[in-house]
Amino acid sequence: MIDSLEGLKRCVMNISEYEVHGGGFSKKLTKIVFKPDPHGNMYCPKCGDVRKMKITNLFPQIDPNEISQIGLNCLNKDEDKYPANFINKVNQKITPSLWKYSCLQCSTYFTGLIYNGQSGQDLNVLSNCNGGLTTPNTPESVAYYLDQASRAQSVRATSAAMAMYRAALEHILFDQGFTEGMLGGKLKTLEKAINNGTAPKWALELETEFLKYIKDMGNGAIHSNDGNIEQQAIIDNDLLQRVTEVFRMLLFVIYEIDIHKKKLLESFRTVANTLNK
Repeated sequence: MIDSLEGLKRCVMNISEYEVHGGGFSKKLTKIVFKPDPHGNMYCPKCGDVRKMKITNLFPQIDPNEISQIGLNCLNKDEDKYPANFINKVNQKITPSLWKYSCLQCSTYFTGLIYNGQSGQDLNVLSNCNGGLTTPNTPESVAYYLDQASRAQSVRATSAAMAMYRAALEHILFDQGFTEGMLGGKLKTLEKAINNGTAPKWALELETEFLKYIKDMGNGAIHSNDGNIEQQAIIDNDLLQRVTEVFRMLLFVIYEIDIHKKKLLESFRTVANTLNK
């Protein structure tokens, strides 16, 4: 996915090795080629699913000849440390840099910034609409907090992102009629509704244990925890990726699946009516 630094690099450039023979010996050299028309995949909040994106290099413009010259300079300067020096120099060349992702299915576009963060080279991707996991029929209040979570996650503010996912969950439950109390109270009311058979259909199709864990992790992100901030290390990017998977399921089951089934059924009816004429 091109919302990760390594994913973007794989889509915009090829790094390969080739051998040069001569004078009775051979050596392996590294070749870095920037692709002329790069594309990659990423989640599009307007489409509500992963879509192919056109990638455009905005600034600075990458000059292939300059990249080749960087390689030659690294080889001539310190051959023993080549190709590591070459790759490092190219990384420096593209840091900072701006990239544009354009969804091939809709008008949504994203701005990607490669920059030097606290842990070195990193990538921040921002959308021109509510970002994150928003789907076409997600309520505005839920989409707002998913967008906030996505923005925080993109700059590795993982605790802040987890808190925003918690807020998004609370707004989903509020939208679904569970309006009393804080998030913990809303979840207890949901469990009671499941047990007495009055819960909405989606609650029967998703393990509500997921929702409890999101609440607990969100609480851990914002509570004092007796001053122990080491616990925040648990909320890393890998955990947030799994949280986003839960939200994808949740949003699809609540807001999209019935509409999707209705459209699909109507398309079948249209074909059947045509055949029966």
